[in-house]
Amino acid sequence: MNHEAIPSSGPSLPSRRGRGLAPAGLMRWVYTSNPFYVISAGLVFLGLRASFDARGPAVETGALMLGLAAYTLLLAATAVVLVRRGKVWDDVRTVLLLVVLMFLAISVAFDETLAGDPAMGRGLYLIGLGFALLVSEGILRGLGLELRSGFRVPYQAILALFFLYPIGLAPLVDRPNAPALMWALFGFAPVAGLLSLTLLPAIGRGPSYAEKNGSPWRWPLYPWVLFGLLGGAACARSYWLCVSFHFVMKDQTIFGPYFLVPFLLPCAFLVLELGRSARDPRAGRVVTTLALLAPLGLLGLAMMGHDRADPVYQFFLSHFREVLGATPAFLTLVLALPLYGWAIHRRVPGGRDGLCLALAALAVVRPTTLDLDSLSFANPWPLLVAALVQAVPAIRRWNAGRGILACAFLIASLTAALPDSLGGTIPWIVAAHLALLVMLGFGLIEGALGDCLRDLAVGLFLLFGLGWTLGAFHELFDRLGPIAVLYLPTLAALAAVYSRIGGGRAFLVSAGVLLGAWVFVYGSRSYLTLRRLVPGLDQILLGLLSFVVAALISLAKAGVTFWPGSATQAPEPPTGLDGS
Repeated sequence: MNHEAIPSSGPSLPSRRGRGLAPAGLMRWVYTSNPFYVISAGLVFLGLRASFDARGPAVETGALMLGLAAYTLLLAATAVVLVRRGKVWDDVRTVLLLVVLMFLAISVAFDETLAGDPAMGRGLYLIGLGFALLVSEGILRGLGLELRSGFRVPYQAILALFFLYPIGLAPLVDRPNAPALMWALFGFAPVAGLLSLTLLPAIGRGPSYAEKNGSPWRWPLYPWVLFGLLGGAACARSYWLCVSFHFVMKDQTIFGPYFLVPFLLPCAFLVLELGRSARDPRAGRVVTTLALLAPLGLLGLAMMGHDRADPVYQFFLSHFREVLGATPAFLTLVLALPLYGWAIHRRVPGGRDGLCLALAALAVVRPTTLDLDSLSFANPWPLLVAALVQAVPAIRRWNAGRGILACAFLIASLTAALPDSLGGTIPWIVAAHLALLVMLGFGLIEGALGDCLRDLAVGLFLLFGLGWTLGAFHELFDRLGPIAVLYLPTLAALAAVYSRIGGGRAFLVSAGVLLGAWVFVYGSRSYLTLRRLVPGLDQILLGLLSFVVAALISLAKAGVTFWPGSATQAPEPPTGLDGS
């Protein structure tokens, strides 16, 4: 049978196994990924920065600008040639991302020029912005790529922010200790976050809005890799602005990880909408879950780095807390609440649970909470709101799982509301007993959930009995006084009643164990007290016990039965020596 030869798209590479695998694999990776464009861009940028000083004469500054622009044009022309001559889209993707990175490099390269000579700096930034916009349009036309207005306008707006925002900072740089400059540096991230929200209309149109774009790249690869790159660059730019325009002592800066929260939180909105618009429901569920968990990660970001001994950093952090009335951690959670409200409004699975997690975090994160060391469980109101959030669907749909969560948040709210004067363990003891009541209530539900809750309730009954016997509840019982003696009988009566209304035999057994433990403890205490009054009490009781045993034996001989079905006939007395 003859087979036609299939032409290869490039030189074949070795595919041997064993010792030849590593060199062949490396060659295949180099051939496929072609990292030399990235290496080239990095080396050229470093070489130009080392050769021409942006703070030097105008000739050197102009040479740096021309060098960066020329290399950017070289990359753009290379991308057009690769597509028109060979359709090498894999390499073109890398080249296009490098072109965008060169735009961002140009926006950073002249920070020092702007700070030293504002007039020249403004001119260079405006020229750079015009160059970036023209080259971007030229690449799109040259490659035949279609970037629709829903994506193009946000791209141009974010690109303009990189070039224009430093111009707004220029009048403030001569007052490094002024709060106005510090707030302006902090403000870059919120502005970038607001501009990122302009992508929402494009996301709302779904994946079809990015189809037929003139390339083999499918959604979300195109165009979201581009905006992911811009997002990473925005985070880096936020840091570099604080370095370039805040002239203080070396290695001191007001920048902290919490600067990035106002940008990343709006990005969570974008990720949430991207998950909703995904064609694959499973992939969409994963993406929306990541978006709902993002604020918790941002909470950790807002708590990081505050232990620095940098006086400049500590000054702005203190000023931040004084002006806004709260710490970055608390504000992060407050600003995350609209995200969860939006998710609930859009009926995103997990939105209600995410809101409850944020509210639970607000119970321990106060306006004064700076890091993990300053957490305090003392705010019952967010937990009460979380209980109401879970109670609404629990009542409407008779959802037992939601009902249990609502009760759990309610118990936590009541526990947090208890005064600190009660002691360290009393709130937890109260919470545990309330949890037992919840288990008993939902344990009457038929099914696996009810069975599991009943098993847990039996275990709690016995655990509480053991704790009472060992004196683990002494702080609570000391406050109850004489009433504490009724604790174990009450618990036993509750278990016995519950066994009758559907709990099962296990609760009756646990009631017997609890009552037996109570009788043993208080009986032994009473006996020891009476023994001190009656020295011969041990002998008297042993004598009475012996009497009881003897009487039982006699009754057995008389044919008295003690258990049903165990009747015995008393033997007839012998009439003679031979038994006749």
